[in-house]
Amino acid sequence: MRTPTLQNLADQQALLDLGIRFAMSADHEETTKPTAALFAENGIFEVNGQKNTGRKAIEDFLQKMRANGFAGPGVGTRHLICNARVVFDEHGGAQGSSEWLLLSPEQAGQKASILASGRYLDSYEKMNGEWVFSHRKVS
Repeated sequence: MRTPTLQNLADQQALLDLGIRFAMSADHEETTKPTAALFAENGIFEVNGQKNTGRKAIEDFLQKMRANGFAGPGVGTRHLICNARVVFDEHGGAQGSSEWLLLSPEQAGQKASILASGRYLDSYEKMNGEWVFSHRKVS
């Protein structure tokens, strides 16, 4: 096992943070544009076999998800990310995976409950010194 460098550790933390920013943005941003901006220009967000390619397509898809009550401010749902792992490849990219839970909002007298759960499978690339998703698959 090779010894991680300070840069490896910084990159790993940046990628773990990218996943958290995705969840926070989906739940709290007023528009879907900041969430789509976490992807490469030609990035892919794949859900149920549907590949949404490019930031505009991703933004539009996320807007439809919001319209169906899956995210966004005012809806009250929360995305929780856990068990995240990142592995770097020899070409300067990285792959990762994490588990996710979608929680319902708390209602009067009722606790939040799990609406859905699954896994993210991610590929990342560095653009202008910043890590972004090149492909995020929801399963």
